[in-house]
Amino acid sequence: MPAPSSAAGLASSCAWGSERTGSLRIATNVTPGGPSRGAISALGALRALSALGEPSVARWLLNWGAMKTKQVEELVLQSLEHEQGGVKVYSTALTCVVNDQLKKEWATYLEQTRTHVTALESVCEAMGIDAKRETPGRLVVRHVGGALVEAMKLAKSGGDPAAAELVACEVVVLAETKDHADWELLGKCAEHLSGPQAKALKSAYEEIEDQEDEHLYHTKGWCRELWLQSLGMKAMLPPPEEQKHVKTAIGAARAEQEADRSR
Repeated sequence: MPAPSSAAGLASSCAWGSERTGSLRIATNVTPGGPSRGAISALGALRALSALGEPSVARWLLNWGAMKTKQVEELVLQSLEHEQGGVKVYSTALTCVVNDQLKKEWATYLEQTRTHVTALESVCEAMGIDAKRETPGRLVVRHVGGALVEAMKLAKSGGDPAAAELVACEVVVLAETKDHADWELLGKCAEHLSGPQAKALKSAYEEIEDQEDEHLYHTKGWCRELWLQSLGMKAMLPPPEEQKHVKTAIGAARAEQEADRSR
C-alpha cells in the first residue's frame, strides 16, 4: 500500500483499511475541515494501523508527524534569530537616520523588537525548544542579518547622511518583510497546535501581529517618500501610512493612492 500524500489521502487509506477488516474502525482524527484540519494522533494511528496489518504505513505516519514538528521548531528558531538580528538592525539604522520623526518611530520599533525576542524565548520554553540551539537555517538568517547591518555601516562611511538614511530605510523594509512573513506563519502554526504550546504561541502572535504590520507598512512609506524627496519630487513626510495609522496591506495601498492623487 503506498503512503498517502495528504491528510485527505490518509483518511481514504484508513477507510480502506477499515473496510478490509469489516469491524475495526480507526480513530485518527483525520477529519478534513474539522477543528484539527487533518491533525493526526500518531500514537493512536500507529496502534490502529498496526492492528490492521499495515506497519509500514504506521511507521510512515510517525515520520510524517515528526517532520512537521521539526519544521515548526525550525520556524520558531529562525524567527527568534531574526528578531535578535532585528535589534542589531534597528540599533544600526538609528545611527543613520536624519529625520527626527523617523528616528522617534524607529526607537519605538527597537524597543518593541526587544520584547519580540523575549516573547519568542518564552515560546521556546513552552514548546520545549532550546532557544540557543543552532540549525543550518538559523545560521543563514544570522548571516543575512549581519550583511544588512554591514550594508548600513558601509553606506554611513560614504559621508552622505541622506544616502545612508535611504539605505537604512531599505534595510529595515527587507528585514521587516521577513519578520512579517515569519509571524504570519507562526500564527498559522498556533491554529494547528494544542495545549500550552498553542496558548504560548497564540498569545505572542496576538500581541505582536499589529506591531509587525505597522513596522513593515510604515517603513515602506518612509522609504518611498524619502526617495521621492531625494529625487527632487514632492514628498509627504511623515508618509500617509503613518498619518493614517495603517496596519493592513489594503490600508497601505489606499494611503499610497491618496498620496499620489494629492501630489
